[in-house]
Amino acid sequence: MAQMSIEDLMKVDVTTVSRRAQRLQDAAAAVSVLTSEDIRRSGATSIPEALRLVPGVHVARIDANKWSVSVRGFTGRYANKLLVLVDGRSVYTPLWSGVVWDLVNIPLNTIERIEVIRGPGATLWGANAVNGVINIITRSASAYQGIHLTAATGSEDRGMFSLSGGRPLSAATALRVDASGSVIDGSTLPFTVPVSADDNWRNWRLGARVDSKRANGSEVSVQTAYAHSHINDAWLFPTLTPPFAQVTAGEIEHTSAFGSGEWRRPDASGETILRGSLEYSNISEVFARDERKTVNIEAQRTQRIGQRHTLVLGATERYSADQLVGSTWTVFATDARTLVWHSVFAQDDIAFAGNRFRLTGGLKMEHNDYTGWEPQPNVRGIFAVNERQSFWGAVSRAVRLPSRGEADGQLWLMTLLRPDVPLPIAIRLQGLGTKAESEKMTGYEGGYRLQFGNVASLDVSIFDQRYSGLRVVSGPSTFVFDPVPVPHLVAPIPLAFDLSQYRRGFEVAAEWRPQARLRLNGGATWLNGYTSVPPTTDGLPSTDEPKSYGFARAAVNLPARVELDGALRYASAMPATGIPGYVTADARVGFRLSSINLAVVGRNLLASEHKEFIGEFFSLGRCAAERSILVQATFSR
Repeated sequence: MAQMSIEDLMKVDVTTVSRRAQRLQDAAAAVSVLTSEDIRRSGATSIPEALRLVPGVHVARIDANKWSVSVRGFTGRYANKLLVLVDGRSVYTPLWSGVVWDLVNIPLNTIERIEVIRGPGATLWGANAVNGVINIITRSASAYQGIHLTAATGSEDRGMFSLSGGRPLSAATALRVDASGSVIDGSTLPFTVPVSADDNWRNWRLGARVDSKRANGSEVSVQTAYAHSHINDAWLFPTLTPPFAQVTAGEIEHTSAFGSGEWRRPDASGETILRGSLEYSNISEVFARDERKTVNIEAQRTQRIGQRHTLVLGATERYSADQLVGSTWTVFATDARTLVWHSVFAQDDIAFAGNRFRLTGGLKMEHNDYTGWEPQPNVRGIFAVNERQSFWGAVSRAVRLPSRGEADGQLWLMTLLRPDVPLPIAIRLQGLGTKAESEKMTGYEGGYRLQFGNVASLDVSIFDQRYSGLRVVSGPSTFVFDPVPVPHLVAPIPLAFDLSQYRRGFEVAAEWRPQARLRLNGGATWLNGYTSVPPTTDGLPSTDEPKSYGFARAAVNLPARVELDGALRYASAMPATGIPGYVTADARVGFRLSSINLAVVGRNLLASEHKEFIGEFFSLGRCAAERSILVQATFSR
């Protein structure tokens, strides 16, 4: 994929849009592909950092070990309207309906591509695929043979390594194993006198994959991995005695392990796929611990009917059993619960006018323990004017299911002092239990793609996404006296799912290759229709998101096998949370030798530091993303 022309890239098969192989240019959705070469030349050392170069994806670093990754708004550490998959396997946590990104620490050199859908994908992928879907697709064992070693060190990434090796086990079977780890320096709090945020972390991962292709055409893939993160962190927790807040530092542990298998068999009229996975995770924070076991089973059939219809049918069963441990600040009504999801889906793609116009209609019916059955339909169409330009449109419905925390949790947000009340007031956010509801979105999208031969391409999409039943909190209305541990008042604040909002905007992605050695590309997003919600008079946390963000990137191949890469990134201000707009730049110089590649990477070069985001709860402050340098060496044989 690294050497493909623009025309070839538009013909690359993507699988996330329709759960089957489909040319990128035929997809009736806003979709982008980040190739392995894009990732390598970005100089990124983590998946969130690599996603900064995907049009329409907003990435903000919260601190040294946390990110906010979102599409089309609704930012947050646990961005709950974005579904993230690894080889089609969901990696979100039901406790907070988000992704723990430090555990998605797949070695970047084992990734084949990352497919990103901007917009709803719930008809095929289910709940929480509201604003987008990110599918991280790793290389097959047979495609990554030999020994590959990468080592790096720098001012922020103090030490990193990735070792992978692959070999054939037989003519039809191949094995790949990998090991990786890193030590990341902590960030700073940009006070008048900068203070360490005490958030440095280290992680490691072991993984293996076996792929086999049989004589009858069937393919089997088995994967397993174990990952661990050890994180130093600090929080600002409420107390009932002056100064009514305390900084608490601690060491936390994140652990995950999984085993998965996939069997697929093509035939003359389609393809049958069976998938299954077993997962274990233990996410231990100072304020809560979530130990979880998950089983997922999927069956899918793609069936061609005549010359015009391609039907995709499937069913999914998912079980997730947890054991939760609360704290002074977090209490759960039920410490242990098993959540079950059932779903069935069907989607038909119909070709008209010699494949120039394609109409797709589908429906997913998904059942969950909180809200029962949730229908998630969509209708999509694409019209190809010719081989180089097309128009597409879609209407979809998607839902975001309540998280375990929203249903069963109680969160002590803060201690409030009021001049008319003689006692401190503990503000406690209350879960809704069986009254928890889903957030619903109806989305209207359209887009236009244009290719100028092998020289340039343009991709424009517009969207109008209307949300109802959004989660909202308000100020306390009642007070309850509690004498323990000191006399105080408790102000319970129940969650409500009755807010309506919309997001409207457009996205632009463009690429220009004026000559073989030079590639220019970029993307920009503009959002409208969302008014930042400032803190209420009761001091509840605020929410915010940038109204525009984007990037521009250049990649140059110089003589003597020298590579030069540069990127400009920008995001507008988030005034409700005090985050100013910023423009920054990254650069990379690479040297390709016979079996060794060397690279020097600079990040955030335009200022010594800048702020990108602030965490939603218990945040100590606005940590700064600092200017940094990284030296990297890769050996392959």
